[in-house]
Amino acid sequence: MDASDCRDWAREHYGGMELGDIRRTARVVEMAYAAARRPGGRVLDVFQSSASRQGAYDLLENSAVKSEAMVDGVGLATASNSQGHGYVLVSVDGSSLNIVDHSRNKDFGIVGNVSQSGRGLKVITALAIQPDGTPLGVLDQQWWKRGAVDKSNNKWRKRPTAQKETRYFNQALEQSARRLQERAPGTRAWFLLDRESDRRATLDLVRELTQHWFTIRSNHDRRVLTKSDLAGPLNHRRLVRDTRVRKFISESLRLAKVQGHIRLEVPERPNRRARTAVLSIRVAEPHVWLYSQKGPSSAAKMTLVEAREIRTTPQGEEPINWRLWTNYPVKSFEDAKLVIENYALRWRIEDFHKTWKTGACNVEACQLRSAQTVVKWAILMASVAARIERLKHRSRTEQDAPASVELSPAEIQALIFFKRKYKKQTETITDDMPTLSQAVTWLAEIGGYMGPKVTGGPPGSITIRRGLEHIRCGALIFESLALENPQKKR
Repeated sequence: MDASDCRDWAREHYGGMELGDIRRTARVVEMAYAAARRPGGRVLDVFQSSASRQGAYDLLENSAVKSEAMVDGVGLATASNSQGHGYVLVSVDGSSLNIVDHSRNKDFGIVGNVSQSGRGLKVITALAIQPDGTPLGVLDQQWWKRGAVDKSNNKWRKRPTAQKETRYFNQALEQSARRLQERAPGTRAWFLLDRESDRRATLDLVRELTQHWFTIRSNHDRRVLTKSDLAGPLNHRRLVRDTRVRKFISESLRLAKVQGHIRLEVPERPNRRARTAVLSIRVAEPHVWLYSQKGPSSAAKMTLVEAREIRTTPQGEEPINWRLWTNYPVKSFEDAKLVIENYALRWRIEDFHKTWKTGACNVEACQLRSAQTVVKWAILMASVAARIERLKHRSRTEQDAPASVELSPAEIQALIFFKRKYKKQTETITDDMPTLSQAVTWLAEIGGYMGPKVTGGPPGSITIRRGLEHIRCGALIFESLALENPQKKR
């Protein structure tokens, strides 16, 4: 990746941070530049000199440098890059950082299965994505340490939202909307949320954010209100106890007419084979009852789009069956199709999580001891992971672009040199400028990529990173030779 491009990216994402001292901001910019050039999970993987490593440790351990300010700086930069789009997709998802803590003396909380004593931190990430599926960057992150929760009774269910983890999802939505309003007021957010967000508090919030759209995958077969229910004040006691005339959204969808069929490319995932799925589309607009154990229940009219897989499910797998709440105006089959296709792009955040946590950035391998230092380091690497995913996507969608849009002249020389060394007997490597797609494939092959017939897909972030690491020393040599002999051509 071109050095000047990496430095410009670091300045753009971190140069505007308010950290209380311009020297701290300059240090973060240098750290981001180094991480973009040499991503890695540990500080010593990223910084090669002892002075740069010590400077990184000093900043991460400095209590005056707030993680909230770092998140805000990154989010505002991403919002600025969203300008010019009518809307951007914002995939919001929760995850955990599992940090090694065998002695249990580090400043972490519980993650994963409590019985297995997993240690680490919880995080909600809002990832901005262009309508064509290209990642833009991180709009927000919410961090917390999870303590032990007693679920032996139902008292925890009656806590207010401000005391539940739901508040972190809501805060991510609010902060993302605020940053877009501040830096890209002409751009809507289209929030994409999975089933864990099908909660009363989140549904209430997204209905209040009327200037933005949302799509939430349904997790509950909610009660549908009939005309008689809506004729007068809602009788909550009768709605809870009356089991004879209940109607649910599943019944509303069964009665809805199939509006058409679409084909959707389904990527390979654990326990799921890649395929082209055929989905039937139904749309309903029921009045649903949003029940609350604490506070008044209410009625809300929302659009429900169902995508159900037919005839293309491999044996032994469950068919795709998405029921999606949305406030996007669905007036036609094309509108319903857009809701489905945009929700399918929510999976970009899963690729981001893999690159960030265990892939090219490998942030879970960090050996920092306090929660605050881990959070600041992870925020830095999160923006790097989003950038890697963006470059990977570009290499697959802009295949004819020259490699020079992302690689420096020295890196291209080193890449050609090493490709010639490791090429197949049937290959001929010329001095011509490779395309971006070709260059990324060569990098991945140098990094261990065996080709689509073996791996089942295009190059991933890990093999691309290995290839970059392999050619780095050669690129430095070619760069030094160019400086010594500026008139000499390759």
